Amino acid sequence: MTAWPSTARLVRARALRERQMRYIESARAAGATKFGLLARHVLPNMLDTIVASVATQFGNGVLLIAIATFVGLGLPPPWNWASMIGVNSSYLIAGEWWLVVPPGLAFSVLLLFVYFIGEAARRAFNPQHAEGA
Repeated sequence: MTAWPSTARLVRARALRERQMRYIESARAAGATKFGLLARHVLPNMLDTIVASVATQFGNGVLLIAIATFVGLGLPPPWNWASMIGVNSSYLIAGEWWLVVPPGLAFSVLLLFVYFIGEAARRAFNPQHAEGA
C-alpha cells in the first residue's frame, strides 16, 4: 500500500513524455477530445511501463512480507512460506532439509514467475523495445 508513489511517478513521467509526441499533436489537430487522447493514444503506449512497474512492485511486496514474517512481524505460522522457513530453520541444522527447502523453492519460483510474467507483458506491449532490452 505504501509503494504506489514510485509507480505513480513513473506513469506520470511517461505520460508527460507521451503528451509531447507528434502523434498527440496530430490527434489534437484532428479534433480528438482529452478522453479520446488518453484512451486511444496515451494509455496503450504506456502499458509496458505500467505492467513492468506493477510486476516489480508485486515482487517487492511479496519479498517484504516474507522478510517481515521471517523476523516475526508478519502472519503467525504456518500461514505462508516465510513462516514455514522461519519456524523450521532449526530443523535444517538437524538434517531435516525437506521442511525448509520446498517452501524456499516455492517462494523463489513465485518471484521468478512474477518477474517473467512482467517481462513478457512488457515485451508484448512494446515489441520495438524488446530487441534492445
